[in-house]
Amino acid sequence: MVGIQAVVMASFTRLARTKLTFALAMSAVFFTLGGNFAMAPTVTSGIFGVAQAAQIYSTLFFAFAIAAVSGTFVTKALLASGWGTVFTTMAAASGVALLLNTQLRQVD
Repeated sequence: MVGIQAVVMASFTRLARTKLTFALAMSAVFFTLGGNFAMAPTVTSGIFGVAQAAQIYSTLFFAFAIAAVSGTFVTKALLASGWGTVFTTMAAASGVALLLNTQLRQVD
């Protein structure tokens, strides 16, 4: 999901040139967001165990709230350089998340 999100964000300015490709790109963005929300509880319990899953998932869910609020300020700051910078930065953030996800290991 995060890999798809990174690719869509990196190519968003090119995809947004027509109404059709803009709609497809936006659908892909919402698809990946929904996919992340849907997979997170299962993956969290699979990695950290059922006993720890609720506490860790609540922290993860709280991080989404922080990102939503802070994302507004980051976007406004980056917008001075143009929308391309905004989407490149978001793609880079998704790329970092993808790299971090590859380091997750199941806790015994």
